[in-house]
Amino acid sequence: MRVEQYLRSLKYIDFGNIGLMGHSGGCSVASFMSILCPSIKTKVVDSESSFINISGLYGIYDEILPDLAGYAQLIHNCNFNPEIKKLKVSYGYVNSGQEVVEFFKRNFKY
Repeated sequence: MRVEQYLRSLKYIDFGNIGLMGHSGGCSVASFMSILCPSIKTKVVDSESSFINISGLYGIYDEILPDLAGYAQLIHNCNFNPEIKKLKVSYGYVNSGQEVVEFFKRNFKY
């Protein structure tokens, strides 16, 4: 939210064209930001958290916010703001670079 505040101080930013990309845990941040900041119009993610403890051989693999577990689909599927455009790509953006560029081109106003 501080980044949005900073961007608002810049005269050359077009708030009709703000998008986010998140990787792994950053996808949860991107999803939350798209809910909290109305200037965010698009997001690209490669993962979606269930907000529950998913443990394995090497430790915890997911953000643990159990109070949000029941809202995970709403958060990740932009149901709080259906105007937000979303692209979900393969984890790590493997072979999806051009797809991401084309998604932003289609959804940003020039």
